[in-house]
Amino acid sequence: MKKMIALLIFFGLVQIVSAITIKLIPNGDVYTNQLTAINCSSSTHWNCVDEYIVNTTDYLYSNESNKSETFTFTDLPDRGTYTIHDVELRYYARGLSGTNLTLTPIIRTSTNITYGSPIALSMYYTEVYQKFYTNPLNGQNWTKSSVDALVAGAKTGGFSNGIFMIAQIYAIVNYTLS
Repeated sequence: MKKMIALLIFFGLVQIVSAITIKLIPNGDVYTNQLTAINCSSSTHWNCVDEYIVNTTDYLYSNESNKSETFTFTDLPDRGTYTIHDVELRYYARGLSGTNLTLTPIIRTSTNITYGSPIALSMYYTEVYQKFYTNPLNGQNWTKSSVDALVAGAKTGGFSNGIFMIAQIYAIVNYTLS
C-alpha cells in the first residue's frame, strides 16, 4: 500500500494541500475610539489588545451599550500568491454583571461598516471568534490586499448595568500559497 501511495504522489495524481494560518495583531487605532483604556496608553488603545499571548492586566472597558473600537492590523508578509480561505476575528473578552452581554464583530472601511453576529460573553475571560469566508464589505473572496487593508474591532451590546472588558483582539488568516 505504501508503494502505491508513493507512486501516486510521484506521478502527480495526488496533491497534498494544507492550509497555513497566520495571526495578525492590531497596530493602530482608526475611526472609533469609544472604549476606555485600562492600564495602557489612553491615546493608543490598540496597545491594550495587541499581545501575541493574552495579557489581562491591560484591557479596554465600557459600561455602556453600543460603544465601538476599531483597529488596523499588521499586513500579510510577501510570500507569493495567496489563496485566502477565511479570516477569523478573535477576541479574549468578558462581561460582568448585567444581562445579555454581547460583543459584535466589526469590519469596516472609511465608508462601509459591516457587523457580524453578536457573540454572548461569559463573566470569565473567554476566547470567542467569528469566521468570515468572504469579505463582508463586498461579498468577494478575500485577497492579500483586502486583508492588508483590514480594519476591524468590536461593538458592545445587549446589556444594561453591565461591564464589557476586552483584553485581546487579533485576526487569524487561513490561506494556501501558490
